Amino acid sequence: MRRPRAFFLACTAAASLALAAACGTSNGNAGTPGLEDLPDPETSENPPTRPAFEAGFPEDDGGKRDGTADGGPSSCSDPADPGSTPGSARALPNTDDADNNFKPVSGVISSPVDIDVYTLSGSDTTGAVLDTSFPLTTAGVELCVFVHCANAGAAVTPVEGCNEGTKQKEAASGWEGCCATGPADPTPEWDCSGTDDSADFLLRVSPTPSTTTCQAYSFSYRF
Repeated sequence: MRRPRAFFLACTAAASLALAAACGTSNGNAGTPGLEDLPDPETSENPPTRPAFEAGFPEDDGGKRDGTADGGPSSCSDPADPGSTPGSARALPNTDDADNNFKPVSGVISSPVDIDVYTLSGSDTTGAVLDTSFPLTTAGVELCVFVHCANAGAAVTPVEGCNEGTKQKEAASGWEGCCATGPADPTPEWDCSGTDDSADFLLRVSPTPSTTTCQAYSFSYRF
């Protein structure tokens, strides 16, 4: 069957339109853009922003890198530190047997090798009775009380016993006394010649294996 000529002309026109659409897509004038139509990130007015990169580890707010806890390095305040030898000892207020009030003393053991040394004198007055005592109230430190009769000259005063603790001799002076770890009262027992029992005392506070760093201590005395 023969088709009219107009039919073939219509088919030819449709094919031409389809070809024109295909060509428009390939040359960039229509349809989806090709790779050449995408913006160049190096020449674009608003290039994409990349996140900043920093090498290293995040800070740990829970402590310091050097192992020191928050608040800085630990310190021990001991502004009134007594000397550590008899020659550099701190002199405490003297007393006598008519005064029955205890005189308090406080200090700090700032390190495992810190030693605090004190001196004082007790006077035997007429009509009063000796009631000598050196109570140490702090645990973990040692108190030694060495005695020397005021009228003994260069002779060593013998210690006959200790209220608490054990009898020892102070190396530098040679004085005898008593030592005990607190809480304790290492008061020595002595007897001077004649009727005058006035005496000089050398007190030594020392750390023990159980003493903590920056250990505060307190003791008191009366004659």
